[in-house]
Amino acid sequence: MTLLELLIVMAIMVMVTAAAIPIMIPAVQNRRMREASRLASSYISGARSRAIETGRPVGVMAERFNGGNFAMVLSYVEVPRPYAGDFSGSKIMVSSSGSVTAFTLTDTLWTNVIRCGDTIKLGFKGKTYFLSDAPTLATPGKPISVAPSTTPWQLISRDGSPVVLPTTYAAGVPFQIIRQPVRSSAAPMQLPEGVVVDLLCSGMGITPLSTFTAGPTYTDVTFNPVVIFSPNGSVDYVTTPTGFTRATAPIFFLLGRRDLMPDVSKSQYDENLWDPGTTTPALNLYLSNFWIAIGNQTGTVTVAENATSGGATDVAGARAFVVQHQGVSGQ
Repeated sequence: MTLLELLIVMAIMVMVTAAAIPIMIPAVQNRRMREASRLASSYISGARSRAIETGRPVGVMAERFNGGNFAMVLSYVEVPRPYAGDFSGSKIMVSSSGSVTAFTLTDTLWTNVIRCGDTIKLGFKGKTYFLSDAPTLATPGKPISVAPSTTPWQLISRDGSPVVLPTTYAAGVPFQIIRQPVRSSAAPMQLPEGVVVDLLCSGMGITPLSTFTAGPTYTDVTFNPVVIFSPNGSVDYVTTPTGFTRATAPIFFLLGRRDLMPDVSKSQYDENLWDPGTTTPALNLYLSNFWIAIGNQTGTVTVAENATSGGATDVAGARAFVVQHQGVSGQ
């Protein structure tokens, strides 16, 4: 072949390659999304299996990337053994309004072991309360380092109602503090490149947009969402901006694209959820994204692609589709 013929062949190859790349990119992204859904669902199911096998609560944590609105890593978490004092006769003194004033013995091993948001049970029966070193749970997860005799600890009702306790508790009552989960030694799971758990669209229940974010600005979010499985396989509780919440509905995670998150998208909207317009963006979930649903009563993990509802794709319709199609694998 002559040099001219070789140049012509090379030019044709370059043009064909340039035309093929835009066609191939969506297929590659779709394969990554499907692989991510398979890996994430298997990893979450593994936490449920570990809880059943060990007889202790085990969960999955979505680790926020630099405190942002998305996670690229999932990790196993385990609930440490409860703390009931340093001695067999350890008790705490509690006022009728729920203020812990002192230990009856010289207990010291609680220092930096229990944290704000841990759950406490008095007398090993009855209601449980959140424990805090302040009147509110403004800093859930913060280690408690000051003794109640110096700064009284506060018991906070789960439903927000006033704490009313027997006056006899002021003389001392046995207690048990159920500690918050900590990261397990098991290896975390990294999602495929370009795929994230979109926490702006993830949450508990069919209708709420998200229960894993703190407000419309999403700038003060510091907690990592955690889903805890109980030893019977069901979902025990999840973390929200206000602390631990009982799982009363299925939990949903949206697997979306990293380049569509608001910190890097051209519109500065979460384009996994919103279709940018000239004025107000319209709700329009990408149909190539995947939902992972965790049944709160059974712990069953279900995966499905986004679905349309009444001609439009919305969060409630897409989540309902996942629940109604148990067993859809997304592989």
